[in-house]
Amino acid sequence: MKADDLKSALTAQLNIPEAPSFGINHHLLFLGSCFAENIGTKMAHLGFDTLVNPFGIIYNPVSLTNMVERIVQKHTYSTQDLFFFNGIFHSLEHHGTFADKSAENLVDKIQQRIEKAEDFLKKTDTVMVTLGTAFAHVLEQKNAIVANCHKLPSREFLKRLLTENEIDESLEKMVHFFKKSNPNIEIVFTISPVKHLREGILENSLSKARLLSALFRFIDRTNDPKMGYFPAFEIVTEELRDYRYYEPDLAHPSQWTILYIFRKFLECKLTPRAKEYIELAVKFARMNAHKPMSIDPEEINKWEKSKADFWGKLKLEFPDKNWETVTFEPL
Repeated sequence: MKADDLKSALTAQLNIPEAPSFGINHHLLFLGSCFAENIGTKMAHLGFDTLVNPFGIIYNPVSLTNMVERIVQKHTYSTQDLFFFNGIFHSLEHHGTFADKSAENLVDKIQQRIEKAEDFLKKTDTVMVTLGTAFAHVLEQKNAIVANCHKLPSREFLKRLLTENEIDESLEKMVHFFKKSNPNIEIVFTISPVKHLREGILENSLSKARLLSALFRFIDRTNDPKMGYFPAFEIVTEELRDYRYYEPDLAHPSQWTILYIFRKFLECKLTPRAKEYIELAVKFARMNAHKPMSIDPEEINKWEKSKADFWGKLKLEFPDKNWETVTFEPL
């Protein structure tokens, strides 16, 4: 037995069935936790038409469902829906990035995001929903689950663990609104591998278990061929299973880990032609980001010609790709 065989025997390899559906012009919507942001941003960097978290990062399934409902119904917000805290206006249904000294400006920003998301959802081929936690914070004054507490005094909130029935009902409602806007949409669920250690280690385990149990009960009950699960959580907790794959906070997967999961995701979801496109897109993204060391104009011109030739090759090999708004960034 080779030494590498001994090492590989200590790793649990997940068998992820391939379910290729992403073509080179696929429209992708990513919703949920910061993990959704990581994967969605990488897809955008490779030239896919992508929209990520129009309300910002949201962790619990009830707030995610509320967001989808607001988008599909083209909900109109007003300044009365905001609150003022520490000199800034916020929304309890949005991430902290939605903040402004002007209530009117914030409402305008929210409405623009809703309009963009509503239009995008109609053409979306696949939506990936990443559930982060089964814990929810309830604003006691209104008896309403919020998406973000925005560092308001903790005494104003009640933190509780959602029941399986609550999660199941919210997922059913979420899918209803997806299908209402876009009957042919593919829905991929996943559980975020990010640990919510501020809740406590045991509480984090209970939360992830609750999400998994409720989600799989819902998927099995629905039995929809256009609905599936991608095991990002299991890749980290079972296949990688080591703190060297985390950031120093021991809660967030490292950049290497995110890239590993992303590649697994591509292997699972890309069509053969899209995989060919990705290989060239990755090379061009690296080339596009490279800055020549030489200051010799002739060398710089040679490099720019090489880059232009590669770009031309890419467009020639994939003439059916929509190149109008494509931008590339290195992974």
